[in-house]
Amino acid sequence: SNKYTYTGTLSEGSNTIVITAKDKSTAENWSTQTIIVYYIIAPTITTQPSSKTECPGTAVSLSVAVTSGTRPLTYKWYKDNGTTSISSDSIYKITSLTVTDTGYYKVVVSNYSGLVTSDSAKLSLTRYTVAFISNDGSSVDTQKVICNSTATEPINPTKSGYKFSGWYSNSALSITFSFTTTITANTVLYASWTPVYTVTYKGNGNTGGSVPVDANTYTNGISFTALENTGSLVKTNYTFAGWYSNSTGTGGTVYTPGTSYTMGSSDLILYAIWAPDTFVVTFDTGTVTFNTMKVIAPATTISALPTSPTRTSYVFDGWYTGTKGSGTKFTASTTVSANITVYANWVIKDADGNIYTEVTIGTQTWMVENLRTAKYNDGTSIPKVTDSAAWSNLTTSGYCYYKNTTNADSIKKFGALYNWYTVNTGTLVTGWHVPTDLEWDTLQNYLIANRYNYDSTTTDNKIAKSMAAKTDWASGTPDGTIGNDLSKNNSSGFSALPGGYRNYDGNFYDQSYYGYWWSATEASSTGAWDPNLGYGTVALIRGGTNKSCGVSVRLLRD
Repeated sequence: SNKYTYTGTLSEGSNTIVITAKDKSTAENWSTQTIIVYYIIAPTITTQPSSKTECPGTAVSLSVAVTSGTRPLTYKWYKDNGTTSISSDSIYKITSLTVTDTGYYKVVVSNYSGLVTSDSAKLSLTRYTVAFISNDGSSVDTQKVICNSTATEPINPTKSGYKFSGWYSNSALSITFSFTTTITANTVLYASWTPVYTVTYKGNGNTGGSVPVDANTYTNGISFTALENTGSLVKTNYTFAGWYSNSTGTGGTVYTPGTSYTMGSSDLILYAIWAPDTFVVTFDTGTVTFNTMKVIAPATTISALPTSPTRTSYVFDGWYTGTKGSGTKFTASTTVSANITVYANWVIKDADGNIYTEVTIGTQTWMVENLRTAKYNDGTSIPKVTDSAAWSNLTTSGYCYYKNTTNADSIKKFGALYNWYTVNTGTLVTGWHVPTDLEWDTLQNYLIANRYNYDSTTTDNKIAKSMAAKTDWASGTPDGTIGNDLSKNNSSGFSALPGGYRNYDGNFYDQSYYGYWWSATEASSTGAWDPNLGYGTVALIRGGTNKSCGVSVRLLRD
C-alpha cells in the first residue's frame, strides 16, 4: 500500500478532502476518492472564576470564559478539592449563600480533544469588626461578626470605683446598644460607667474575731444594710453595740446592724462601738441567793469573796460554777467575762477530812458510805485497837479495820468497824447521828411500801436486794437474794457493802458475805440492835449484837 500525507490546512469542524490517483497499469487508469475529516480544537479558559465575599442570603454565581474550543463542551464543578462533581452547569449558581457554601471552587472544561482546569475561586461570608472601647476599664476582645448576624455580648469589663452600666453605639453614650441588633457594618461600642462606693468595717480595738466584709458596691442614693457582727468581733471586758461613722463614737452617726441606710457620694467606713461590760456574780447556796456582786470593766474579777455561808449538817467547801462541786472552783481571782451564778459546794466531812456522799430515801437522808473517821467531831481521837485480847476487854470507845488492813482502797470502800461504846459516846459528824432502831424501821417500811421488794410487792420484807451495792457481794443462787445477779441490786441507792464484823473475842468474820450496822438502840445491857444484810438473804434482818463487837456505822442526817 501507499501512504499519503495531507499537507493542507484544516478548518475547525468538517473538512472535505478529494484524492485523485492513477494506478500502475500500462493503461494508467485514474480514480477519485472523497474523505470527510472532522477537526476538533481543545478548550482554553480565558477568564478565570472570581473569588467573592457576600452576606448570607445573597445569590452568587461562578463562571469561566472559554473563547476557544470545539463545542460541545462539558463542565464539571468541584468544591474544596473534592473528587465528586457538584454541578455540570457552565455557570455554578447559589440562590442563597450560607455558611456551608463557603469554600474553594474550580471547574473542569472538556471536549473530545482534551480538558482544562480553572483556577480556584474562594466563596466567603462578609464579616464585620465589632470593637469594644472600655473607657479605662478592663480590655474586651474585638469580635468578627458575620454580616446580618448579632455580636456576642462579652463578660462585663471592670473598673475600680465604678459599676459597668452598659454598651453604647456612640462615644457620647447617648445611644444604647442592644446585642439583638444585626451587624451590617464595622461597629465600635463604648462602655458606660457609674461611680460606686464601698462600706468598710473596722474593729476599733477589738481583741478577737474579724470584721464583717461587704463585698458589694453601691451607687449614690442606693440603699444598703449595715451588717451584723458576723465575724464574732470581741473586745475584752466590752460588748459590741453596733457601728459608728467615726472611731471616737461621738459627733457622727450610729449605724444599727440589720437596718437599711442610703449610700452617699463617697466611701463609708464604719467603726465598732464598744460598751463596757458589767457582769453580775450571783452566789447561790442551793437554797437561797446568798449574795450578788458586780464586775464593771475594766475590772475582771470581784474584789473579795462574800463571807462563807453555813448549813446544818454540812461543811462549806467553796464556790463552784456547777452544782454539788461540779465545774470549776470560783475564787476572788477568777476572771469574770459574763453574768454567772456560782454555787456553794456542801460536803459531808468528818474530823479527819474524809468526804461522804448522801442519798435521800423517803423522808430520810443517809450517808452512802460507811463511816471511817478516827475522831469524834470535836477532834477527840477514837482509840484504834488491833490486838485481839485488848479488843475483847474494851468497855470504852474503840475502832479497827477488817483484819487490821492498811489498804487505803479497802478502808475507803468498807469503812471502819466500831464497838457500840463508840457510837454511844459522842457526836461522830456534826449534823448526823447513828440511827435508832425505830429509824431503821422507818427506812424498811418505806422501801416495802414503795415496791422496793425484789418482786415489787408491798408486803413482807424482801428489800435486801434494793439496799445492797452492785459489787463486792459473794454470789448466791436463790431468787431475790443479794448474791443472785448483782446487776439488779441497789435500786434504792443505799449502796450497802458486806463489811463483815469483828467479834467480841477479837476475831474477824464475814466480809464479802454480810454487812452489819449499829443502831443507837440498846437491846439489852450487853447488846444493841444491828440491822444486817447477807448475800443469801432477801430481807433486812433486825439482829442484836454484843456491844463489844465491831460493826459498820451508817449515819443519818439530823
